Amino acid sequence: YGGCMRVFDFDNTIYDGESMVDFFHFIVEKKEELSKYKTLVNFALKLYEHNMLPMDFVKKQISKRSKEINFSTDNIDVYIDEFWKLHKHKIMKNMLAKVKKDDVIITACLDVLLKPVMKDLKAKTILCSEVDVKEKKVNFICYKENKVVKYKEIFGDTPIDELYTDNFADRPLMNIAKKVFYVDKKTKEIRVIKGE
Repeated sequence: YGGCMRVFDFDNTIYDGESMVDFFHFIVEKKEELSKYKTLVNFALKLYEHNMLPMDFVKKQISKRSKEINFSTDNIDVYIDEFWKLHKHKIMKNMLAKVKKDDVIITACLDVLLKPVMKDLKAKTILCSEVDVKEKKVNFICYKENKVVKYKEIFGDTPIDELYTDNFADRPLMNIAKKVFYVDKKTKEIRVIKGE
């Protein structure tokens, strides 16, 4: 790999908010029976915000709940397309302007949710959590140290020159980055927290 290796988180960095939480609230309005999971989602979000959400918990809950949610593959695609028609404006133009074709986006967001907007995100490499919708199975959670696992799978020992993120759950990525830009999710201010 030649040039400057720049890596971006997605939620609260390029997207204004947590895309999967927004999608959950969107889908609850369509399928009222899912409202029973609101407490669980809010609990998980609080843990996530404080960098205390265990990966095993995430994988177990997604696997368990997705089996209970009776979506067909066609249905989920329709819902996701409708979701992005309503939420695409939350992709922040000022942050998206920083993303170049050779940059990398690494996110815990599910690949199935991001698929319709991948071209809009400009980066040719987008690494996500991976689910098999048909089998209702989680194959990979791209979160915490797993982000480094996925990055190294593709780029080996290529160092990250610049990392943009809002969350200290990305500390494993921060550790292999020369320079880290912290994006404040409330003020949208960007400040350097590692490197010059």
